[in-house]
Amino acid sequence: MRRLRLRYQLAGSTHRGAVRDHNEDAIDWVAAEQWALAVVADGIGGYNGGALASSLCVERFVADIEQRLSGVDVATWTPAQMQTSLRAAGQGVNRQLKREQRRQVQFGRMGTTLVAGLAWGDYLCVIHAGDSRCYRLRRRQLAMLTRDHTYVAELAARGELDDQALRAHPLRHVLTRSLGRREPFEFAVSTRRVEAGDIYLFCSDGLSNCLAPAVLKRLLGGVDRPAAIAAGLIDAAQSRARDNISAVVMAF
Repeated sequence: MRRLRLRYQLAGSTHRGAVRDHNEDAIDWVAAEQWALAVVADGIGGYNGGALASSLCVERFVADIEQRLSGVDVATWTPAQMQTSLRAAGQGVNRQLKREQRRQVQFGRMGTTLVAGLAWGDYLCVIHAGDSRCYRLRRRQLAMLTRDHTYVAELAARGELDDQALRAHPLRHVLTRSLGRREPFEFAVSTRRVEAGDIYLFCSDGLSNCLAPAVLKRLLGGVDRPAAIAAGLIDAAQSRARDNISAVVMAF
């Protein structure tokens, strides 16, 4: 049996930003005895539709994971088992969103992004769809662990756009994947080992678009408490954020 080696702390914060009068982001986090979960969702589909989609996404995803891991010796789980559970929870979210679209026709176009990380033992499994992101700060080096599911990100991956052109592209916000679109849904899922001292940031694009990587790196490494880190990120972004801004921080 693999022993539980690393401990974790979590905290998060969300804000409507400087321009919008409502918040379509939703966040949550759970610190259980053997595992920890961070979740961020960014709603799509108008004032009520986006907020409904993101809140349903987070509530359903967290409840599903809690049910799957309740009473289980998670320390014995393999990365493949955890990836299967996260995918199943995500598919459950997508089915619920499709049911709500059929039940409430005014929300027929609602959807949401999702980025979530589940830590257990010395592993972290990340699942995502859309342009909400996961970053890691390790030994003063910042890395983005997810790749945006956007039209321009696909162009960049094929070498058709450089970073400067990507940031200025008029279609840079067009998503190629978001929950609520189709069934079954294809998620991006990855697992990596964590190290003591790692800090992980799960955020909506409102935050990552507002704060440059150098600023994210400085704020993530500036204090050692996730609550203070999350508050600092939101404080740095909210005065000029044109979108909702959300951050959940997981520290080891």
